[in-house]
Amino acid sequence: MLEYETVLRGVTFVTVLPEFRSQQCSARGFVRPGDRVNQARFGCLASGHKVNADRHAAKNMLRRAQ
Repeated sequence: MLEYETVLRGVTFVTVLPEFRSQQCSARGFVRPGDRVNQARFGCLASGHKVNADRHAAKNMLRRAQ
């Protein structure tokens, strides 16, 4: 349904694989399952990057779509 709607509006639809999107550091790209502090927070032990987990996953999905 979403893909159909985007085509009608002339918008590009991109499918992004969801694997590790909430576990990969959006600053450096490290993937470590333990960096997901809890449901709401992400904190990379390697780079020290700390951010809201939902925004963090969105950044990773945007990067993959580009």
